[in-house]
Amino acid sequence: IGRWFIDFAQVENKLALEIDGKQHLILERKLSDDIKDKFLMDNGWKVLRIPWKRPTKEFREDLIDKIKNFFK
Repeated sequence: IGRWFIDFAQVENKLALEIDGKQHLILERKLSDDIKDKFLMDNGWKVLRIPWKRPTKEFREDLIDKIKNFFK
């Protein structure tokens, strides 16, 4: 979208799902993410950022619930 790549998108409903690894904790990357999110939201997109963690059973279940609710 624009100059941005979205991890997972539902274009017709303008939903953007971003899965953020450790590199998103670096200040420069965080600032870039903030600019990207602002651009998307200013253009009618809803953005959900999920920090990536080691996929324990509890984390997977929580992640699945967040994603399902976001894309409803």
